[in-house]
Amino acid sequence: MRIVVVGAATDLGRRILRRLYDVEWVEVSGATREASRLSEFLEHDEPPGILEVDPENIPDAVEKLKDYERIVFCHTLTLSVPVAMALRQAGSDAKFVFFSSNNVAIDFDSPVYARLRSAEADIVAMNGEWAIVRPTMAYGSPNDGTIGLLVQYAIKKGVVPMIGKGEAKLQPIHYDDLTDLAVILTLRRDLPQIRVGAAGGEAISTADLNKKIVACTGGKARIISAPIGVMKTMVGLFGKVGPVTSEIIQRSQVDRLPTWPPFVDWAPRVSLEDGINKVIEDVRAGMAK
Repeated sequence: MRIVVVGAATDLGRRILRRLYDVEWVEVSGATREASRLSEFLEHDEPPGILEVDPENIPDAVEKLKDYERIVFCHTLTLSVPVAMALRQAGSDAKFVFFSSNNVAIDFDSPVYARLRSAEADIVAMNGEWAIVRPTMAYGSPNDGTIGLLVQYAIKKGVVPMIGKGEAKLQPIHYDDLTDLAVILTLRRDLPQIRVGAAGGEAISTADLNKKIVACTGGKARIISAPIGVMKTMVGLFGKVGPVTSEIIQRSQVDRLPTWPPFVDWAPRVSLEDGINKVIEDVRAGMAK
């Protein structure tokens, strides 16, 4: 079976490529904009194929991907779906695996998630085999923008920022668990079209998540809570405060639990505490370089 992971230089893509490389009966390749970003894979005696593919250059992407039997798209849907649709038009009958966002069914004011909803609809209308995964809060690296960002604040600045009281429930999923699910969906032959949610094993309030991050990083960081009313006023005056926008404030008050059911033959293995500790190790290793 010939498989290509598009966006293989992303944190998730690297994990999927590495996992599929270990499957003996699979011939796997990684596609990225710059082949040098996957140089570590060339150290293998029989390295995976490495392709330079820019998803924004759709004709070139189609030419390079059209002969694969399975294509795992790790880029956002707004980049992935146009390539997939062009591949179908070019005659590809590959199975496609896509990653969306759980926020698509939660945040109806953001134009970003409006575009993802539209892309999901395009996939559902597509013929052939496909799978869409909606992760909740995906994390697993210092640069994941979620738990990784909070861990960095705790270690480097001694604070963990929070909007409001942190009552909204979250269910973070580690990249390793998301990788397990992606590999199953890619290799299974009996799942022609499927939509699944992907969440970790523990639902937790934002406040308790922050407390757990503080505890795992040594207990010295302080949680700094900004009142929602103050944040709304400041964002109203300045458009955004740091990375905080009106959409982020709104999402901070809403539970972000799975909006699609999980895949029945998969379960998360990485506990939240273990996942946070893995991120802490990576942050500290990066600081030591």
